[in-house]
Amino acid sequence: AIDAAGNVDLTPATHAWTVDTTPPVTAITAAPSDPTRGSDATLEFAADEAATFACALDGAAFTACSSPMTYSGLVDGRHTFAVVATDAAGNADPSPASVAWTVDTTPPDASITSAPNSLTNQATATFELGADEAGVAFSCSLDGGAYEPCAVSTTHVGLTDGPHTFAAVATDAAGNTDASPAAHAWSIDTIAPDTTLGSRPASPTNSTAASFTFSADEPGSFECALDEAVFDACANPVSYDGLSAGDHVFRVRAIDAAGNTDASPAAHAWTVDLSPPDTTIGSGPAGTTPSASATFEFAASEPGSTFACALDGAAVETCVSPQSYAGLADGAHTFTVSATDAANNVDESPASRTWSVDTVPPETSITSGPDPITNRTTAAFTVTADESASFACALDGGPFVPCAPETHYADLAEGGHSLSVFATDLAGNADASPATYAWTVDLTPPDTILGDRPSDPDNSAAATFTFTGVDETSDAGTVTFTCALDDGAPASCSSPATRDGLTEGQHTLVVVATDSAGNSDPSPASHAWTVDLTPPQTTIGAGPAEITNQSTATFALDADELGVTFACSLDEAAFALCDSATTYIGLADGVHTLVVRATDPAGNTDATPASRTWTIDTVAPETTLGARPPDPSNAASASFTFTADEPGSFECSLGTATFEPCESPASLTGLAEGAQTFAVRAIDAAGNADASPAGH
Repeated sequence: AIDAAGNVDLTPATHAWTVDTTPPVTAITAAPSDPTRGSDATLEFAADEAATFACALDGAAFTACSSPMTYSGLVDGRHTFAVVATDAAGNADPSPASVAWTVDTTPPDASITSAPNSLTNQATATFELGADEAGVAFSCSLDGGAYEPCAVSTTHVGLTDGPHTFAAVATDAAGNTDASPAAHAWSIDTIAPDTTLGSRPASPTNSTAASFTFSADEPGSFECALDEAVFDACANPVSYDGLSAGDHVFRVRAIDAAGNTDASPAAHAWTVDLSPPDTTIGSGPAGTTPSASATFEFAASEPGSTFACALDGAAVETCVSPQSYAGLADGAHTFTVSATDAANNVDESPASRTWSVDTVPPETSITSGPDPITNRTTAAFTVTADESASFACALDGGPFVPCAPETHYADLAEGGHSLSVFATDLAGNADASPATYAWTVDLTPPDTILGDRPSDPDNSAAATFTFTGVDETSDAGTVTFTCALDDGAPASCSSPATRDGLTEGQHTLVVVATDSAGNSDPSPASHAWTVDLTPPQTTIGAGPAEITNQSTATFALDADELGVTFACSLDEAAFALCDSATTYIGLADGVHTLVVRATDPAGNTDATPASRTWTIDTVAPETTLGARPPDPSNAASASFTFTADEPGSFECSLGTATFEPCESPASLTGLAEGAQTFAVRAIDAAGNADASPAGH
């Protein structure tokens, strides 16, 4: 400084400084590995000059920090750390240093995607491995051995029979190792099973079906083959049907659960024999014989056959040739014998011999003849016996003469008849009790009698008839009837007989009785009648006027049919019979209604009766004058108005003139000078005239 006197400060004040416009360079010198399984991270950083620092984690705002910088409790996932240095001049690094890493604390999950079947006959096993993360490394253990690094596809060879286990773990890039290894257990079985046959068909056999049971010394399945067929899957038991005659072979082999197949299948051979032997009888009785004993010799077409014999349908029993029987009863006997070969084929057409032992006379029967009552004068009989025989017949007590099994008689008279027949068998035995047959020839027809029947005419579409038949020979209960309606064909009927749905018009029923001998009444009973279903239509002709002053009313009644009757109802009273000309007297004033219905001879009544309504009025109306001329009047004309207490017409009179029809107002002109008299009377619709006219 230099003061006013010119003095100069000999020790000037001084200041020195530096201009720095270059920002520092920030560097991160230590950071977590990427990836890492640690949730804590420590980072170290520096700058190329003295500086302060600001840090930011995962995009958060920069805050002051110093190296080292530590973060704790980081969540799994990707993280980014950034740091910027600022020097003493305030220059900040425009490109902060940054580092990114991944926190992974979750171990991978290993899986076995392909492995041997749980039971196999293969001594080599291949496993395919997988995990839910990429980039993992695997370690494997066989049968509980130590884990060793292994590939995604791992194969083990030369494995022994028995159970085995395989386990695999995965370790990811962060070093996390699967704590629950993937595991697979399986067994190796290379020994084939042994097959054993159980039940099987006999040989030879006559069955075209065969059933086999079989087993193996370990669980599994089976394959079967019949004759030359290839092996195919089968189950125990197995059956075959429709086998042909001849030789057959069945083979079965077991396959265990590991797929090992028995190399020496169990087998069975047998023969199907379907041809039965033929049985023949060499000697024995025949025809009719008096001997009560019999001996038969017999043989078969196949050696080694056995025999079964039966006499007279008795149970079959084992027998050998010759076979003898003693104490045989009279009658026909049949001996049968059948052979059975070694395959159990039975001769289905046994050899048989029939013969008869006869010491008893025959029994005679008449198996057919005329009806017990018949109208035929001929008779045919069929006679039989319980053995071969000839016959002798006697008609109506006459002598016995030879007759045929089919015997005929003709020209028989009306009345009772009888036939006796006895048989004589081939041994000469004659029936001591002849068969007899009695019948009656009836040539007289019955008489048909009608009972109840419909009236004529009748208004019903249904008709019921009763009838009987009178016959001298047949019981009343054995007489039958046929009925024919109008032109219809006769048909069987019984009393009472009803016919429905008849149409209007004339009808005829014809009834014919037929007795048990078949005779029909040549003069049938019949009844003709008319069905009338149409009711008559009633009309009222002449009658009182619609309004009248008469207390007596006469009506003329009619209908569209002849012969009808009428029923009348006056003023809703009950219907009562009335004539076609009906008169009512002493009727009161007021409204009256007559209802009439006709009924025809068939009983049909008109459902829509005719009716007539009229009014009786015997009370005369009251006449009242209205406007009239003054009295006296200087006018030669006059005008009158008048009314009545009920509708009707009026009649007017001037002076002594007669009453003439007039209307209100009534005008009079040209009147002469002097006294005048005007009168008016009302006449109602019934014709009643006011007996006291109004006057002026």
